[in-house]
Amino acid sequence: MAKGTKRVHRIRKSLCDIPETPKANPSGSAFGAANKPKPTRGDEIRIPSPMTRLLYGDSDLRVEKASAASVTLTAPGKGFFVMKIEPRISASKLVEYCFARSTRRTAIIEDIIRPKNFLLDTRYNEIERAMMHFIETHGQDDSRLFQLDRALLSRQPATSHDEQRLLTAHDAIELCRTMSLAKLPTAAKLTGVSDSQPKFLLAGVSISVRPTNSVKIPQAGRREFGFGLIKPYLSKTLPLSTETSALHGALLHWYAEKCFGDAGEPRAELCFVVDVFAQKTFAAPGSFNQRRKLLAASCQEIADRWQSIRARLITDEEASRKRH
Repeated sequence: MAKGTKRVHRIRKSLCDIPETPKANPSGSAFGAANKPKPTRGDEIRIPSPMTRLLYGDSDLRVEKASAASVTLTAPGKGFFVMKIEPRISASKLVEYCFARSTRRTAIIEDIIRPKNFLLDTRYNEIERAMMHFIETHGQDDSRLFQLDRALLSRQPATSHDEQRLLTAHDAIELCRTMSLAKLPTAAKLTGVSDSQPKFLLAGVSISVRPTNSVKIPQAGRREFGFGLIKPYLSKTLPLSTETSALHGALLHWYAEKCFGDAGEPRAELCFVVDVFAQKTFAAPGSFNQRRKLLAASCQEIADRWQSIRARLITDEEASRKRH
């Protein structure tokens, strides 16, 4: 038996004698949010043929389904793949892009346009939503994290890759549960943010920021509350440095200004990025003008390169399928 498999079995066995936590709300997910139906491969979604010709020319690839965000292409008997249509990027990838070399920048755009299959089933989004309740209680209640851990460890991995992903998720959850939140203001009200959040559009690129919690704190002599956002950062191989954490914080503060302006006065010192694997909490920097210029310039570059890279990927896919 492989070492990783023994570890999963050992963890599962250790959980057998632990009493069950209360079941999730049957009307929604484990975290109280309504379940959203996910499209399946059998869905019939039509798009106008002029759009198809505009996007794919005389390609022999068939559009199987499409949405505002992506389109799934198929070739008879040769599987399917997804292509993103409009420029978009996550906050973490945008910060990485800002400091990356040219070859890595191209690879980041390629991976967004055509996501790799093994990256589609990440558990980090689930962990972030479970951590929302942990942060909301100032680190006093880890029941949602515990519940998610049990659910993940009860699954049987189909491959060694699945097994490794479950082990990484377990490690992340354990680190979340032991994370110190001492840097968060104790007088602040930390509220969970809905998963349906406004996208941050910058230089034609839609940025997915995905904070989990808002921060509200009274301000002496003022009616308006001080406001900020909290975002967990989950990356085992790319811990935040002084500069990357500052750029994350600057982006989070900017997002609070643009998309949560009615909630209070956005303040940089109330915006926090929580690096789970590094066990560190970073506040956004008070000096952010140059960092915002860097973020905007990077988004402009992504927008300028998006369509040409996308066209090349489609051409490469067509050529590959014809050879096989």
